[in-house]
Amino acid sequence: MKTLLFSTLLLWSLNSLSQYDFYQYFDGADTSATNSVIFEIDTTNPNNIWQIGPPQKAVFNSPYSAPNVLVTDTLLPYPALDTSRITATVESPQGWWGIWAYQWQQKLDFGPGDGGILEISVDSGATWINAFYNPYVYNFFGYDQQNYGVIPNLDEGFVGVDTTWRNVWLCFDVSWLSMQQDLHVRYTFISDSTGGVATPNDGWMIDNVLSQPTWVHTINEVKPDDYMEVYPNPANQQINIVTEKKTEFHIIEKLALYDMNGKRVRYFENVPTKFFVDVADLPEGTYQMQVQTNFEKRSFDILVQH
Repeated sequence: MKTLLFSTLLLWSLNSLSQYDFYQYFDGADTSATNSVIFEIDTTNPNNIWQIGPPQKAVFNSPYSAPNVLVTDTLLPYPALDTSRITATVESPQGWWGIWAYQWQQKLDFGPGDGGILEISVDSGATWINAFYNPYVYNFFGYDQQNYGVIPNLDEGFVGVDTTWRNVWLCFDVSWLSMQQDLHVRYTFISDSTGGVATPNDGWMIDNVLSQPTWVHTINEVKPDDYMEVYPNPANQQINIVTEKKTEFHIIEKLALYDMNGKRVRYFENVPTKFFVDVADLPEGTYQMQVQTNFEKRSFDILVQH
């Protein structure tokens, strides 16, 4: 029997230290829309197993911060053939430069064939993009790399077991994010025909969600020697574009890749100044990349060599 069910819209938060900081600790202490990370359950699955409450399961038996967590059922192992989604929403930052960090604490307990997919949307949920191997994501880290994998017949996501609380960071360039409608982060739990009952497994547990600007980044990064660097060259899987950080609005306005015949094979507009272009499916040969930011325009000859 379930002790706590979701309403269609959950709006719980802690008091914020800043109008630009958003919190969700699942404790029900505050419901201020001005500083909340808002979670909304997907009601297309009437048996959606995402719940808020004290975890009372075999593996998931204590929160990161008392009393509640967001978890795939507070009491029972997850069922077979389940797809349960829940989405977090944060307003896009305005007037900031730097990096926007969306963070949470998580534990994983997935059986073989099961897992969790993390996606983002910046157009109010009209389109969704997997957060893994995503050029619009500035950085995505904090989880154990052993828990990254491909869920069979589906997509990249979290797999396996990790019963240590992990502080996961999903980061975005603020200039780019400020141009978007909003930021949505969707957590999709998926189980196969076996599910967590036969194993059994507890699924996915999340606590202490934070969304805020950050200037101290925990990932080591190499500062470009020039205003803009494009690498590697030759390229095999992807071409990385990195520009100098600025304390003002800064985006790549146009990014184009042309083949030897002058045919445009890749094109992007208004993308972050740390970005990559996938070239894994392009024929080997010489290409020209043209990159135009709101400060400069550069051209690079790139050799694609598989």
